[in-house]
Amino acid sequence: MYLYDDEIDSETELLRRTSIATRLLSVFAKQNGADYVRSVLQPVFTKLAEKPLEERTFELDPSKVGSGEDVSRNKQNVVSATELFLNAICASANEAPRAFREVCHCILTSVRERYPEAKYTAVGAFIFLRFFCPAIVSPESEGLIKSNVVVSRDMKRGHLIATKVIQNLANNVLFGAKETYMIVLNDFLTSNIYKVTSFLREISNVPTIMSSHTPPPMERTNSLSVKSDTTSVISAISTDDASLEVRPMEEKDYSCLHRVLFD
Repeated sequence: MYLYDDEIDSETELLRRTSIATRLLSVFAKQNGADYVRSVLQPVFTKLAEKPLEERTFELDPSKVGSGEDVSRNKQNVVSATELFLNAICASANEAPRAFREVCHCILTSVRERYPEAKYTAVGAFIFLRFFCPAIVSPESEGLIKSNVVVSRDMKRGHLIATKVIQNLANNVLFGAKETYMIVLNDFLTSNIYKVTSFLREISNVPTIMSSHTPPPMERTNSLSVKSDTTSVISAISTDDASLEVRPMEEKDYSCLHRVLFD
């Protein structure tokens, strides 16, 4: 996987530019992670919807706080909601599809060669920026809430602020001059960075497939084996003289490829 080019001068740009690689990662995440994201986030949205009204205000910007709202209480609401998302995500590594873990491992090993200090932030850019955070911001598009449920403006603001916190955790950076009203959450960031890093480490580890019976070589003709190196993810193995049969592309495959290239 080609994750960076010679024009990138800083590891902070990894997987954040719009490119064919990042678009393909987004398409991959959306098409292969629907069940995963639903199992992780849907219970969280259910819990948030059941909270009393006073626990569903999240605005921290003093210039935007509504009448009757208290910023300190809103901060606690943000912390509570973000913890629900964060705990659910960080406990889900074993639920992640194996393909997700293979992609995370590929990202980690590729980035480690050039930017060793950024290996987990690069994985976080995929898992959070390209997968979980878009689903949190727009749960209706992922089928995470019922179609007849209207998400209030306050809740949408809460979802957005939660993703800002989670993304900063993934990037291992604190809030600063850009959004000064978010600085009050820096204590929450520092107390949760280890949890996020541990999750990114775990999801980047591809578990070994244990098998009680390994078929003899002649029974594995034309099989596929998965490599975990950074240069070749999948290689075909043939134990006889027959060539490996490749499935021809179908119409839907061409449509998907055309859409990606057009975008």
